[in-house]
Amino acid sequence: MTLFSSHQKFVNLILVVIIAFGLIAGAFQHFVLTLPSQPDMPPRQIDGIVVATGGQGRISEGLKLLGETGADTMLITGVGTDASKQALATALSLYGDELAQFTCCVELDITAQDTSGNAKAAARWAAKNNFQHLLLVTANYHMPRAKLAFLRHPSFTSARPDIQLSYWPVIPADLKQDSWYASWSQLRLLGREFAKYSLARLHLI
Repeated sequence: MTLFSSHQKFVNLILVVIIAFGLIAGAFQHFVLTLPSQPDMPPRQIDGIVVATGGQGRISEGLKLLGETGADTMLITGVGTDASKQALATALSLYGDELAQFTCCVELDITAQDTSGNAKAAARWAAKNNFQHLLLVTANYHMPRAKLAFLRHPSFTSARPDIQLSYWPVIPADLKQDSWYASWSQLRLLGREFAKYSLARLHLI
């Protein structure tokens, strides 16, 4: 009887593991396939653009959006304490009009350590400049977690927002949403972001 009971418990445990794995795999697939796509046109009447650092062409995309949206200034948040505009311009190989635009119209935030910090820095920047409408620019795989962090901040809450938010997801050129499983680097990137997003939804990070 004890042997049978132990065997049944083992079978039940295996079934629970299989079901849990299936649910997580399904949720991950849904996360990947529903990542936001870039709008056809940027929104108008934006007061300022906020770029959450992290590569994948976000800063270049933000610079391109300056002027197209009516905004004449941009905040790059979370660049790190050692960053400088000159170092960033060199790293991005900026020159000509793009360099001039970067020099005159971009501010750096060195305080943010994570996505919640990005939201806090953006709120401070908007309040300082009396901005009413911001455009958040980040990679499309980061956008769900970024939106969650921004909308949890008192300045951006959906109930009584002080500042309106619009979103501009940047689609990395090497990200293939329909064949993510064929690349270990993409699986690792998307899996890590899915895990962070899931934890953020549970208020664990």
